[in-house]
Amino acid sequence: VKPTVYSVIGALKLQAQLANYEPNVVLINPSDAAEAIYLQDASGAQQFIPDSLQFGGLRPFVSNLVPVGNIYVGTSSIVEEQHGSFILRRGTYGNQFIENEFTIVGEVFSNLKLPTESKKGWVKGSIATVKAALLKP
Repeated sequence: VKPTVYSVIGALKLQAQLANYEPNVVLINPSDAAEAIYLQDASGAQQFIPDSLQFGGLRPFVSNLVPVGNIYVGTSSIVEEQHGSFILRRGTYGNQFIENEFTIVGEVFSNLKLPTESKKGWVKGSIATVKAALLKP
């Protein structure tokens, strides 16, 4: 009767599941996250959702970088991190050699990789649009 942010998360989770992915992450703005932990019954009374059921069982990442009114639901397993080999550098600078000092730096470079075909494992939804679609006809 009255869809909530919790309902929107469930609908986006279902959309990812219909594409044969198992979503486990939700990216959400703090103001939307505050609303996502409550449900409203048909009479408008608010009910608190227990911690174990909040965010539809998905791991929430709450950030101001997510625009207000948008939610992203996806599968974290398709995001890979490629690591380069470990590089060890030794050197001197200025008069370190005279003072018998040297510097050692260890580096590992990495890149995040999201294969193009796997982008279907992520769903973006506007809260207002999904709520309107979920309204009882």
